[in-house]
Amino acid sequence: MYTLVALIVFVQTFQASSKLYGYKDVEIPECDNYTIMNHNLRRDITYWHNSIRSSLQMPWRENDRDRLPNSSHMNLLNYDCELEKTAYNIAQSCPDNSNPSFDYTGSNNYTGELLYEGYYASFVLRAYWSWYSTWEANKNGTPLEDLKPTNENAPMIPFLQTMVGNMTKLGCAFNLNCMNSTNSSFVSFVCQYGEPHVKLGIPIYTNGTPCSECVGSCVRRHGLMQQHNLLICRNNKAFDQTTFILQHS
Repeated sequence: MYTLVALIVFVQTFQASSKLYGYKDVEIPECDNYTIMNHNLRRDITYWHNSIRSSLQMPWRENDRDRLPNSSHMNLLNYDCELEKTAYNIAQSCPDNSNPSFDYTGSNNYTGELLYEGYYASFVLRAYWSWYSTWEANKNGTPLEDLKPTNENAPMIPFLQTMVGNMTKLGCAFNLNCMNSTNSSFVSFVCQYGEPHVKLGIPIYTNGTPCSECVGSCVRRHGLMQQHNLLICRNNKAFDQTTFILQHS
């Protein structure tokens, strides 16, 4: 079972090794400066999402009875400025995600207090950990049969939304000026995801050998795909017209 420390270590390992195993750097765009999001925050939240998506494919998890099955098509996520704008607009309403519903999917939000003024990176990590924890807290009581969410899986929507295989982008934003009914201030952090979103009865991804449905570059070590129009998939190996880019773990 993951702990917060293990998550941090895994993320750091993913960041350090992603270049070594053939991934191009995930380009983090320079969005408009109307929010407190900056390059490092955008980079961190993108890496954290990709780290957990990649963890499905890790060989050392094959004997973990609690793990989800491998995905044959799990896209590498990129950061998107338009989705950041959408997340910013949602955050202005100071949403409460205490009762997730399949009627409202496509974004995750987290509310809390800053431990220290300006420590936004730790808040972002707490947010992502809270979304991941909805899987840890509910996987035994409400198993995800055939990767198809049911109404019983609603409590784990925040995690499921981050694991939709065909999703390719996300954007996130803060609101530092939320107030509750007792006039106490809190912070809202929202991530908006590109389509497709998690839906009732629709598998969040396709079970199979990592990279076996490759339509772009795919590095077996991490099992996440990067879209690239010049690449084709042949015998589960990704090629462009001249260069073999798939590296074996």
